[in-house]
Amino acid sequence: MQLKAVGDKGNSIVVCNDDQQAKAERSKQDVHFSTRSGIIRINGADVDNNNVMGVNAGDRIHYLLSSIGDDDTEFRWSGQNSD
Repeated sequence: MQLKAVGDKGNSIVVCNDDQQAKAERSKQDVHFSTRSGIIRINGADVDNNNVMGVNAGDRIHYLLSSIGDDDTEFRWSGQNSD
């Protein structure tokens, strides 16, 4: 940021520098990455991702460990917009 004098009465405005690197990093932080890993069955019943399910001691849990995720998301910045 920069403070720029305006006129001769002591007024000033704040000027924000366009930092393309900072904008790209901010865009990446705003996206929530996820993986496809997770619990898929509890005691032989498929897990419904729309409902919260509890487990108890002795329950049998099937967990899928997957290498697929959102790591291939592409970020594009035209440099035309300001935030």
